[in-house]
Amino acid sequence: MNKSSYLLVLLVFPLAAFAAKATHSWPVTGVVTEECAVAVSCHPILYSAATQGREDALKRELRVRDSKGRDVPYALRAAKTRVVEEVKEWRELKVTRVSETDGRLVVEAEFPENVSRPERFLALKVATPLTDFEQSVEVSSEDVPLASGVLCDYRRFADLRVTEMPLEASFRRTLTVAFSKPTSEAAAAAFERTIRENGEGKLEAKSVRESVVNRPFRIDSLSVAVPKTRVSFESAPPMVVSTACTVETDAKAKKTVLETSTFGLPATAIAINATDRNFSRKVAVFRRMDARWHPLATGRISAVNLPGEKKSSLEIAFGREVRETALRIEIENDDNPPLTLATTSDAGAEGFPVTLKVTPYDIVLVAAPGEKYSLVVEPGADRLRYDEAILGYIDRVQDPVRFEISGNTGGGDPYGIIIGGEDGPTAVWLTTPGVIPAVSVVVFVILGIVCIRLVKSSKTLGLAAAVSLALSADAAAVSTRTGIEYAERPGCVLDVQYPEATTGFPTVVWFHGGGLTSGSRYFAQFGDSKIAQVAAGYRLLGKDAKTGADCIEDAAAAVAWTLKHIAEYGGDPKKVFVGGMSAGAYLSMMVGMAPEYLARHGIRNADLAGIAAISGQATKHFNVRKFSGDTDPQFVPKIDSLAPLAHVSADLPPILCICGQPPYEWKCRSEENRLLIASCAALGHKNAKFVQLDYCDHGRVHNAALPYVVMFVRGRLDNL
Repeated sequence: MNKSSYLLVLLVFPLAAFAAKATHSWPVTGVVTEECAVAVSCHPILYSAATQGREDALKRELRVRDSKGRDVPYALRAAKTRVVEEVKEWRELKVTRVSETDGRLVVEAEFPENVSRPERFLALKVATPLTDFEQSVEVSSEDVPLASGVLCDYRRFADLRVTEMPLEASFRRTLTVAFSKPTSEAAAAAFERTIRENGEGKLEAKSVRESVVNRPFRIDSLSVAVPKTRVSFESAPPMVVSTACTVETDAKAKKTVLETSTFGLPATAIAINATDRNFSRKVAVFRRMDARWHPLATGRISAVNLPGEKKSSLEIAFGREVRETALRIEIENDDNPPLTLATTSDAGAEGFPVTLKVTPYDIVLVAAPGEKYSLVVEPGADRLRYDEAILGYIDRVQDPVRFEISGNTGGGDPYGIIIGGEDGPTAVWLTTPGVIPAVSVVVFVILGIVCIRLVKSSKTLGLAAAVSLALSADAAAVSTRTGIEYAERPGCVLDVQYPEATTGFPTVVWFHGGGLTSGSRYFAQFGDSKIAQVAAGYRLLGKDAKTGADCIEDAAAAVAWTLKHIAEYGGDPKKVFVGGMSAGAYLSMMVGMAPEYLARHGIRNADLAGIAAISGQATKHFNVRKFSGDTDPQFVPKIDSLAPLAHVSADLPPILCICGQPPYEWKCRSEENRLLIASCAALGHKNAKFVQLDYCDHGRVHNAALPYVVMFVRGRLDNL
């Protein structure tokens, strides 16, 4: 090896040692005496590991373990704050005597004996059938004065009626309430104050009081308000998470462009931390989906710092909770100079150009009596999940027992940092108290040897490639051929990516999303180079396609081309799958389920190895309806020949439908797919499966679902 090769090894060795520490654990403090729901605050970094960990290089995932090292299911739930407030609860008194003495109506009442005794009273309320009255009220108990006040009704003159008065007093079993006409100046002043405080607009107290009718006062009942503690649960306040980002100024477009990795965190808004004193700018936020940027939110940020007026508005709200791996922010400068953005040298969260407003989440599990738990991040199989019955119970438990993560106090970050990349997190580096275990040393040595061998075999090998190959040394080399026309129509072009030096491999024909009106072909990031892909474009509605059937016919032609030509690349025509995301999933279902489209090419849809649909519309696609002149609301379901649900049967190829979780997923999308799979099963289909990915919205479900597609393909190969 030359000197540069040895330098490469020296750089790779520390990374290999760091990667070798793939398992991290934090004990959870707290024990319960009986089985109950327990919640642990989920730090944003742990949330990212729980929801995106399987997409990093080491395929790590957040797990919960008991004291015997067994995995325990858990659920992620938006954190709630317990709100305790004191409210009034009215209790009717039992009237024991009513008398009139010297023009005064005296009512004696007592608190019911069969009702729990309160500590104190808060107010008195009088029910009377009369209108147009004024009454002074004095409340006592056993000749001890408790309170005085006024009651009135001026509704003949104004919308004003007062039949309650404060009664701040400790509990008394019996009360005496005396009503009388106001005669003193103090009483008159009290009525006039009541008019000023409760009346609408400017009321003349003298005129209002003249509307009173002079007659004896009557009551129907007396009630007292007693304090009651009301406990409610509100969404916990959002967290502010700082994210590093790239900042570029496009002078030609007069824009400042920021791109930031957001690690799939549940964000509801983004703040642009500009330091300029006076400005106003339009801002557009985009999310990454299908290898393209799609609009997410728009708004305006501004700041005013002038004499007598100081205000700022730097936040763009998304209108909902989103979980994206990356965001792009475009600030329109027009003819103004670019904004000055905060730098990481500044103090606090405002020291970053971009901050996210993130919904805090809890890790919720059903804890066993006396058991102790720990949080673990490590590679392995998918974490255990509760079934729907237990998830329903967890959702109903408003106030679970709170446990804490040991060490989650004091300064600094007790968990680690997330390192971001252009397409999302490239790694989640976690820190754990203690020393690196002996197994890490072994892995360190093995990875080092692999790196040396790789460097010897290729003098031009780059650092990133060396690390990648060290972590996946058995990855197959691939070849790619692009720009192949599969039909003589606009947009009917496909690309092929296939493994070299092997034959008989499976192939997935992959269709992009975009509502059938936008988008372009791309290779899905399966992470398995031994699966070939055919990325197919198709005509788009509003451009070259006139109807939804045009898009489906193109998709069928791409599948037919693959079945007829994949053997030329070494693939097995009996192992051809069809799949896609969103609109692409709709096309894959229509091609795989409606037999007439492939039949035009002399092919049976049953010849397909399987259908893998990620968040596809199972009813008639909303844009297919729109371009056919259907003006009904989008969520009125239509099932006809252009709806996958119209073609369910027992004779279809194996089907895997994957969706995000309501309400994050598009409305009705998960429910439609459940119905499709349930209908197939009811008709006798033996290999139809639905998978719901918790806390995934329509954009986030794409990457999260790809490992399930790979498992679906690999599982089918055993039966082909």
